[in-house]
Amino acid sequence: MASPGLRAAVLLCGAILLSACGGPTADPTTGSSSTTATDVFEQQRTDGVNTLLERLDHALLHGGPRDLDAILDASAPRAFRDGLVVAQANLSSAVPRPDTGPRKPLRYRVFEHFIGAADAEELAPESVAAKLAEQGSSDNWVSPVRLRFALGGTGTPGLDEPDIEIDTPFVVARYDDEWRLVGDLTLMRRPPGGIGLWSFAGARATDAATLGGQSVVASYPGTEGITARVVAMLPDAVRSVTDFWGPRWPQRALVITTASTEQFGALAASEGADVSAAAAATVYTTLDVPNHSVTGQRIVMTPAARDLSDPLLAVVLRHELSHVAVRLATRPDTPQWLAEGVAEYVGRKGTYARFGDVAPDLAAATRSGTAPAWPTDEAFAVDSARAALAYQAAWSVAAFVAQRYSEDALRRLYLGVAGAVDDAAAKTAVRDAIGIPEPELQRQWQAWVRKQSGG
Repeated sequence: MASPGLRAAVLLCGAILLSACGGPTADPTTGSSSTTATDVFEQQRTDGVNTLLERLDHALLHGGPRDLDAILDASAPRAFRDGLVVAQANLSSAVPRPDTGPRKPLRYRVFEHFIGAADAEELAPESVAAKLAEQGSSDNWVSPVRLRFALGGTGTPGLDEPDIEIDTPFVVARYDDEWRLVGDLTLMRRPPGGIGLWSFAGARATDAATLGGQSVVASYPGTEGITARVVAMLPDAVRSVTDFWGPRWPQRALVITTASTEQFGALAASEGADVSAAAAATVYTTLDVPNHSVTGQRIVMTPAARDLSDPLLAVVLRHELSHVAVRLATRPDTPQWLAEGVAEYVGRKGTYARFGDVAPDLAAATRSGTAPAWPTDEAFAVDSARAALAYQAAWSVAAFVAQRYSEDALRRLYLGVAGAVDDAAAKTAVRDAIGIPEPELQRQWQAWVRKQSGG
């Protein structure tokens, strides 16, 4: 079912938090705490900005453009206001699911900040400060705001997960006892931060019933066709990934279909990269493998994905869902030949008849006399000319292990190497999984590729 805006399942609760930068100091002679004049000033600042952020909270969730205008400074850039209006339209139109009760409100919080912190007194640029002073402002501050939100919430089985935090400082100005929003870090010629699903106009959300509960496909105008296809394919894609990895993963996901490179770059945290040859990326906000915690995990489809045939789109979904399934078992420094190779194997399983159907470039190069090369991490960059060959080679490593040693061995290889804390542990994991050292694995793989390629 689609909502007219961002469904509560996609963005249910959130908060903007000011980082710690001030508090009481201990009296060295008595051991007691004392409050200084500076403490009072900082507390007044905190209380004032807290009130401002509470008004922003209400405006975004329950108000209209006039409510935003009431808290915006007269010198706030038009682009900053327009961005808030877009967020307001998306957030305020989110409706609660009928089976989950009322939606939690978006909240803003201001933490006590400790005196002496390096970022406690960052001020607006001189040109901005001068204009604020002309308007009668008595103080300005680049407040260290942090955006907290969740991709799920109470009663939402599909995307219930820990809160996500993103730094998104605001420039604020004081007039007597009232604070106003001036802008974000673009005023400081720095990236603004805080880009979310609500940041682009026309955000919508559609549920897809998958094995672990409701998955969600978020989308924007211009993506209606691929969104419908993804919604239809997700249940089978999740089932296929579970068939390989087993049920010990959420068995649900957030997928975002994008209509522009700007949307993809912001939501996949890959601004500036050439993704014309890519179909999707799976990204996350935080990952703590030892403590089994991941936040903000999402599959973001590039605009080019709209041109994929249904069979290829299904391969992409299974590939990306494989990353989701084993994220908590995968250290960030896992070698790409393994991470991408196994995901490719899961994505393409059962879709081809011959080796050359999946790895045509690798097969052609091998037949020409070029020895198969073990893919390096650098070769997987989306804007690398070697990327296609690297993915084919990585897939072939996984396919070789599965054929020669079994899929159970491939799973053991992945989990062992992906969880290894250093190179020595990774080498041990290879031997434990398939009974041979990595150099021997590479030698056997090269021979297998030559045979499969007919070279």
